[in-house]
Amino acid sequence: MLAAHTTWPVISVPPGVKEFPEDVWSSVHMPSEIPNATILEGSNAVLFAFNVLSSKNPVAYMMRRFAIEERMANSASAY
Repeated sequence: MLAAHTTWPVISVPPGVKEFPEDVWSSVHMPSEIPNATILEGSNAVLFAFNVLSSKNPVAYMMRRFAIEERMANSASAY
């Protein structure tokens, strides 16, 4: 319910998704108009948080953009 009381982005990463899949529902069931990002993998949560930060920080944006372009170049060269 933190998301209902803050203007900051809230990212939920339920622990033990593979062992206890029913715990995901506690993060997904939110009242309407309460923004909350539920992400199942911790590494994806880090990337999501970095994307949120890069929307206001030019240095973070450049780092993220470089990583995306580098990944695209590496995947294109694999073919």
